[in-house]
Amino acid sequence: MPAPVVIHANDRTLPATDGYPLAATCFEPADGHALEPRTLAVVMAATGVTRRHYRRFAAYLAERGIIAITFDYRGIGDSASGPIAAPRMAMSDWGTKDAAGVIAWARRTYAPARVVVVGHSAGGQLVGAVPNHHRVDAVLAVAAQSGYWRLWPARDRVLMAFIWYVAVPGVTAVLPDFPSRWFGAGENLPRGIVRQWARWCRSRNYILSEGDSIAERFAAYRGAIRAYLFADDRYAPPAAVRALVSFYPGAQREIVRCAPADVSEDHIGHFGFFRERFRATLWDDAVAWITDPDAPPRFGTRERIAQSISA
Repeated sequence: MPAPVVIHANDRTLPATDGYPLAATCFEPADGHALEPRTLAVVMAATGVTRRHYRRFAAYLAERGIIAITFDYRGIGDSASGPIAAPRMAMSDWGTKDAAGVIAWARRTYAPARVVVVGHSAGGQLVGAVPNHHRVDAVLAVAAQSGYWRLWPARDRVLMAFIWYVAVPGVTAVLPDFPSRWFGAGENLPRGIVRQWARWCRSRNYILSEGDSIAERFAAYRGAIRAYLFADDRYAPPAAVRALVSFYPGAQREIVRCAPADVSEDHIGHFGFFRERFRATLWDDAVAWITDPDAPPRFGTRERIAQSISA
């Protein structure tokens, strides 16, 4: 049995583009184990989820020769310095300032030949808003979706409408942050962030409703995108995943639909992909695609989506 690959995991503070300090961890392969050409993955988290959730996956990437960076968005986890109710803090900042800063730092520091974003849920949504996404070669979107409430199956729409039209406006009118654990969404969210998120979820165009400049930025992305759609994921139903993929008309797009039975498991859901029991299945499949976007999936069914000529 081969000896385990040694990796280095170092906690750092990285600057967002506006100087906001972001807590991050860099996972590096030991000397002699890095992929050539050098490949780097930036892991962008789901809403309210800290970088600790992605630690084992990031370590696995490093074991496979890929530099990996995890980080906490502003207002979340170890990046929640300062008043959580900062009036100008917005969810879009996670992409336009936080992710943009981490990608710029990673490019300067490691000079990788290839940069891939692994975007979980909101992380896969926000890549299109990143001003320097032209420095990102590919996006692995894991359980990422448009949050527009009408894209959910009929049985879930009442709850989604209640959250975005009643719960968020009502709670944030009296509390500085939204207790999103009530709805299984991770850490509590600063008021400005969850209010913007609610506005998106009430709009058919979701994040594109922020204006033409954001929509144009999404349309300008030309990298490869693989979107994992899990059959038992109630937070990212098929219509919502497909809607998000449509926001990137100029990308080389594919959707991989995977059921738990495809990987001999009972459940994957919205958060399961990043659990270690998927090392030999979904994680290995992800590494194959990160290193070669033409690699076919080993599990599930792939659907390629044509690029828009006008994009």
